Amino acid sequence: LRRVLALDPPPDEILVMDQTPSHSPAVERELARMQGAGAIEWIRLSRASIPHAMNVGLLRARSDVVLFLDDDVIPDRGLVGAHRDAQRESGAAVVAGQVLQPGEDAVSDPTGPFRFNSSERRRVGEVMGGNFSIRRDLALKIGGMDENFVRAAYGFEAELCARARSS
Repeated sequence: LRRVLALDPPPDEILVMDQTPSHSPAVERELARMQGAGAIEWIRLSRASIPHAMNVGLLRARSDVVLFLDDDVIPDRGLVGAHRDAQRESGAAVVAGQVLQPGEDAVSDPTGPFRFNSSERRRVGEVMGGNFSIRRDLALKIGGMDENFVRAAYGFEAELCARARSS
């Protein structure tokens, strides 16, 4: 959260969908402090579900574009600006952000198959749930994330993108 708070430009709002049953006292205090200071909106959820948490975020968000990030993302300082620019320039309703898994480096291969660790801008067919943005109005119109995807929710991103393309 400290990294997201330090982004330039900053996000319009930060909604924390907290699915953790209990935190250490120090984490609990820090989240409460951040919420009390108005830095975040801390939303505690009673059940763990990636698609459900994202849908709650969609409903609570006030911005026209919602950027979804996993809790383990280490964002580039310009992440919010890059998503804003890509949304505006591409005309796409859904924008995939680069995702580097632990030990993975960025690649630059504009002619090869798309990989989420690519540094190249291009049209793609799907996103990874840990770093993507979507126009809020479209996401709500197509019903948000499909909550039938459970546990790790593998495949919900591809299914969301397919519905977004067909709308």
